[in-house]
Amino acid sequence: MQPLFRNFMAGLVSASALLLVACGGGGGGDETTTVITPPSAVATADASSVNIGTAVTLDGSASTTPNGGSLSYEWSLSTVPNGSTATLSSTTDAKPTFTPDRPGTYVATLQVVDSKASATATVRIAATTDVPVAIVANATQSVTRGTTVTLDGSGSVAPTGALASSLTYQWTLTERPDGDASSLSNATRAVATFLPTTVGIFRASLVVSQGEKVSEAALATITVGSTNSAPVISLSYPTTIERGQTVVLDGSGTTDADGDALHYRWAFPAYRDNSALVKPYGSTATLSNANTARATFVPDAVGTYYIDFTVYDDNIAATQRISIVVTQPAGAVNTAPVAVIGPVTGVFECEIAAYCSATSTRSYDVDGDTLTRKWTYWNTASPENQLTVTGNTLVLTSGTAATYQVQLVVSDGAQESVAASATYTIKTGANRAPVASGVTTTLSRVMVGDSIRFTGTGTDGNGDRLDYLWTLVDRPDGSTATLQNAGTASSEPYVVADKPGLYAIQMQLRDSNGGVSTVANALSNASVFAKRVNQAPVASSLKINGSSVAGKTDQPFILSASDGAVYLQGTTATYFDPDLDSPLFYTFTITRQPAGSQLTDHSSQDSITATDGTKTAYYSASTSQTKTMGDYEMQFMVSDYIAYSDTQTATFSVVGRANYPSLLLESGVSPAVTQKFFPLESTSRHSGATDLVNARTFSLTAFDRDYTIVDLAARTTTSGSTATPSFSGLSNGQVIRRGETVTFTTEGQAAHTSYYFRVAEKEGWDFSIAFTEEQ
Repeated sequence: MQPLFRNFMAGLVSASALLLVACGGGGGGDETTTVITPPSAVATADASSVNIGTAVTLDGSASTTPNGGSLSYEWSLSTVPNGSTATLSSTTDAKPTFTPDRPGTYVATLQVVDSKASATATVRIAATTDVPVAIVANATQSVTRGTTVTLDGSGSVAPTGALASSLTYQWTLTERPDGDASSLSNATRAVATFLPTTVGIFRASLVVSQGEKVSEAALATITVGSTNSAPVISLSYPTTIERGQTVVLDGSGTTDADGDALHYRWAFPAYRDNSALVKPYGSTATLSNANTARATFVPDAVGTYYIDFTVYDDNIAATQRISIVVTQPAGAVNTAPVAVIGPVTGVFECEIAAYCSATSTRSYDVDGDTLTRKWTYWNTASPENQLTVTGNTLVLTSGTAATYQVQLVVSDGAQESVAASATYTIKTGANRAPVASGVTTTLSRVMVGDSIRFTGTGTDGNGDRLDYLWTLVDRPDGSTATLQNAGTASSEPYVVADKPGLYAIQMQLRDSNGGVSTVANALSNASVFAKRVNQAPVASSLKINGSSVAGKTDQPFILSASDGAVYLQGTTATYFDPDLDSPLFYTFTITRQPAGSQLTDHSSQDSITATDGTKTAYYSASTSQTKTMGDYEMQFMVSDYIAYSDTQTATFSVVGRANYPSLLLESGVSPAVTQKFFPLESTSRHSGATDLVNARTFSLTAFDRDYTIVDLAARTTTSGSTATPSFSGLSNGQVIRRGETVTFTTEGQAAHTSYYFRVAEKEGWDFSIAFTEEQ
C-alpha cells in the first residue's frame, strides 16, 4: 500500500450523532426523529516522511458532510518531538502547512464541524535529517561573575541513520561585554567551558559536523550577574514506566552558583496550552513529597503525565516541564472502562433549536484501550420511546422545550462500563456557564513585605450575578500568608508576601444557577514572585537608528532630499536584567530638541515570555520624525517595577546637506538615497557562490577637506570561488577633493566575497561589506 493512501485510510474517521425535533406540547404528543449522520473527517499529508526544514502540506479538503452546508476545520499539532517549535501556518484552513524543525514523529489532528455534528482524524509524519542538528542544553543561563559556564552540546543529533559519535563540534563566543578577556576551553568538544570576567551578556554558537555535512548554528545566551544567579536544573526521572510502578522524580542534582538554599516544587500543571491533558482522564494520581528535591507518584492510568519542576532561591525561580509515558503492564488483568458525560462546567441546558451536544470526551480506560460509545436517550415525556446511537458525541436539537434523559455506556471490547446518566433540558433562557476573562496583577514581582494584588474578570452569557471563588494554590516554604478580601463578592483579593518565593492564585467563577468556569487555562491562574534582594536592570546601549555614531558631531543627520525629514524609527536600545526578571518596563525620553521639533517620548512593557536575558527595545513614538535642524538628546531607562537602571544618553544633530562637516557616505540611486555612517560594517547571506547579487551603488562627498581612500580591496573569502569582485569608480589611493562627489559600485557580489577600504584622514572610518553563503 502506498504511503499516501495509507495516510488517507488512517485519517478517515466517522462518528454518529442524532438530531431530535419534538413537536407539539403536553405529555404525549407525536414526535418526529431524524437520524443525523456526522461529517467524515479525512486528514492526509503530501508526504509521510520529510527532511526537517521541508514544509509539509496537510489536507482536510477530502472531508465531507452529508448534512449540507459548509465544513469548518480545526487543525492542531497534537504530538511533536522534544524541543520542536514547529507551528501551523493556520489552524482553520483546509490545507495548512508546517515545517518540522526536529527529527522525530509529528501527529496532526483535524476536527471538522458542520451545522449538526463533528468528527476528527489524525495523520502522522516522520521527520528525518540529512545534516546534523546542533542542540544546546540549558541554552539560557544566569551565573555570577567568576563562575565557570558549561556549554553542553551533547544532545546534538547526527544525520538520520548515523551515530552521534561521528559528530565533530565547534563552539564560538560570538558576543561578549566590552573588556571581557575570557576564552573557551574544549571548543571542539561536545561540552565546552569558559570563565566570564565581566558582568553582562555573553552569546555562544555551536556548529556540529559529520564529514562535509554541517549544521546550522545553535545559540546559547549567558547572563553574568554580580550577586545572584538562577538555579541550574538537573533532573533524573524515567521517561517511560508501567502503570502501578512508583515514579521517582529526582531534582537533587540542581545547583545554585551562589550556594543559596533552594526550595522545590513538583506539580501537575494547572493547564496546558489548547486545553490539552496534563494527565490521562480518570487518573487520581497525586505527588508525594512535592515540596522536596525528590518526589514520587504512582500512575494509575495509561497515558502521558506532565509534571512541572520549579526550584527557587530567595530571588529567582527556574522551571522545567517534563513528560512521562505510562504503559500497560504485560499480562495485566483487563479493567472495565468508565463512562463520563460532559461538560466540566456542570451546565446541562441548551436553547431551543440551538446546537446541543452531550460529549463523552472524559470517559476513560485506565488500561489505555480504545473505547467505543453507545448512547441511549429519550424524551422524558415519552420514556417508552428510547433510541440508541454510537459515536463520541450525541447531538440534541429540539424546536420546543423538552427534557431528555441520556445514558452512556463505553466498551473496551472486553468489558462494558456502568452506564453514566445525565439530564439535558432544552428551554428558552438556558443557563450558560460563566467564562473567566483573566486574572491580572499590576506587578510580576514584589519584595518581601509587599502586598500582591490580583484582579479577576469574567463574563456570563445570561447576565447572572457571579461569585468569585479564590484559591491560594501555592506559597513559599514557611509562609503563613493567606488571601485577604477574598470573599465570593470580591474580584480583587490580595496577599501580603511574608517569605521569598512564588505565590500562585486560581480563580473560578460561579453563576447563580450553579454553572462554573473551567480553571484549566491561563486566564484562571496567575503567580507573582516575591524577592528578598533585587538587582536593578541594566540599560546597555542606546543607538540612534541602530548606530552608535549616527548623528554625532562629525557625522550629523542630513535632511532628506525627498521630503526634508529625518526618520528615527530605527533607533534601538539594548538591556538586560541580572535576575532575569520579566516583564520589564522601558521608556525613551526626548530630553532636548530645537524649537519647532515635535519628537515624542515612547514607553512600553516587553513580553513576559522573553527569557533570553538580553532584549531590544524599539523607539516607536507617535511622532518619530523631525524636519527641524539643530541638536537633540534622547535618554533610555528600564525598570523591573522595583528598581530603575542607570540612564543611557545619546546626542545627535540634524543639518542641511550644504552644512555637512565632513565626508558624507550615501547608498542608492536618486531618489532612493540613504545616508550611511562610518564605520560601515555589513554582512549579508547569499544563496550561492556563483549567483551574483545586483551591484550596490554608493557615493562619497567631501565637504570640508580632501580625503584619501586607502587599503581598498575586493576579494573572495574562500578557495575555489569563481566570483570576481571589484570596485568600479573607486581606486586605492584615490583622493576625493573638497566639494567633489565620487560615485562607485561594488561589482561581482556573490557569496564569499568582501569589499573594504578606509579613509586615511579619519581613524576608524572603515567601509566593509561581505557576503556569506546561506546554509
